Amino acid sequence: MPPRPRSRPGPAPRGRGASVRQFLHRFFLDNLALKVLSLSLAVTLLVLVRGEKDAQTGGFVKVIYSYPSERVLMTDPPDRVRISVRGPWSRINRFDEHELDPIRVDLGNTATGEFKFQDDMVKLPQGLRVASFNPASVKLEFEPRISRSVPVAPVMEGTPAPGYKIDGTEVEPTAVAVSGAQSVLDSLTHLGTELVRVQGAHGTVVRSVELAILPRHVELVDENRARVTVRIIPEMAERVFPKVTVTAAGEPAPVRIDPPAIDVAVRGPRAVLDELPPESVVASVDLREIENRPSGSYLLAVTIGGLGEGLTGQGRPATVRVTLVRKAAVPHSMPHSAPR
Repeated sequence: MPPRPRSRPGPAPRGRGASVRQFLHRFFLDNLALKVLSLSLAVTLLVLVRGEKDAQTGGFVKVIYSYPSERVLMTDPPDRVRISVRGPWSRINRFDEHELDPIRVDLGNTATGEFKFQDDMVKLPQGLRVASFNPASVKLEFEPRISRSVPVAPVMEGTPAPGYKIDGTEVEPTAVAVSGAQSVLDSLTHLGTELVRVQGAHGTVVRSVELAILPRHVELVDENRARVTVRIIPEMAERVFPKVTVTAAGEPAPVRIDPPAIDVAVRGPRAVLDELPPESVVASVDLREIENRPSGSYLLAVTIGGLGEGLTGQGRPATVRVTLVRKAAVPHSMPHSAPR
């Protein structure tokens, strides 16, 4: 008997699909108003629960200090602190650190030691509270404030032109009043100025400059400027010109000079002295001093000439021996007397 052919499954009965659609329709649309109300209540409850949940955030608060007049604070307290803020999430979400008022700390009656920040120093919106400060405290150290006068010492930079030198300085005012911590002022011997440049100068330099930066914990009471005068003059030097021949001026008769040549020391501004040529230096004696004297040896002072402006010279030796030789006078013949 031949095998029976297998039968293929036919399409699903239309009744099963219809039942699924009817179930979904009843699930979503039956009592729709009640279901929407339930969903709204659930969402509202979620929001309320989350809004009341405790949360935390942070921010920075500026700190303003009022300092005492008779004491100096030696430590450096922070100018802002970080705070941790706790409260309901709904309020934390609206927190803005830029809306906070600064913390004001009056140090007038505060003693040396540790200063702690307190929660009530920060004014937070209602419902929020300060959980912590960072730093939680600061160290305060005070010293007595004193005032005194400190000399002003000008500070110069560079060197004058060649052949010139600094002859002295003047500053106005000569001293200034300062105020500050006692330990700092006790070690402050003077107060400098900005650099006064004298590089290449060949004359007096006058400058109005600011005073130097003061040490920490010291402040200036007077004006922060000074007038500095630097006197610059030619540098004096000496130059020796060896073996300068001594000449005779106004010779009344043949002379012999001993020694015939001397060394000449010339003093004056270095810049002028360096330009003086040796051949211009002249040494001489004036024979007019002995023009009416008989033959013999005389000591005469040597005169130095041919020098530039501002130069002076001196012979070494300063006097020489001059030997004067006069010719003997020829006697006139006496007339013969007539015989008697």
